[in-house]
Amino acid sequence: TLAPSLAPIVRRADLAALVAEAMPNVNLDQIQWQPVDPRGVTRLRRRGAIEGAVLCALTVSILGPWSLFLGTLWLAQRCITASWTLEAWRYAMLDDAVAVQRGWWTRCVSVARFERVQSVVLAETPFDRRWGMRRLRIDTAGQGRAGHQLALAYLSNDVAQSLYRAIRS
Repeated sequence: TLAPSLAPIVRRADLAALVAEAMPNVNLDQIQWQPVDPRGVTRLRRRGAIEGAVLCALTVSILGPWSLFLGTLWLAQRCITASWTLEAWRYAMLDDAVAVQRGWWTRCVSVARFERVQSVVLAETPFDRRWGMRRLRIDTAGQGRAGHQLALAYLSNDVAQSLYRAIRS
């Protein structure tokens, strides 16, 4: 039977069984995951380039020419992990729940039933607006102060609006 409280950390091999016990109508193996907007990779890479340039500028007086090497390493790392980050960030709409998966290093899968959703926030930063994207944050009942948050970024405006309407209804 299901434990009185669900642990926030579960081995990947045990995840499907735990979700099946808590939500019998959700089968993680059969979820049709949808990717976020692929333009997010470009956004993350550009951010990495800006961070690398700032890093070079801040360290040039201390490291001299080595600051360029450090900045180049930073940029290479950010470019590689940008692809991995966006490939791992996916979502799925189920009959009575929403599922979010993210994290290439530490995988995090969250499933929230619509009946437990307390608020849905559709937000955009100036950078999101420039790229025609939005962010979605879903808060659930029983989440607690340090609770896990369901959040999706790098969604195109149309996709974010349709998810927002589907979750709210």
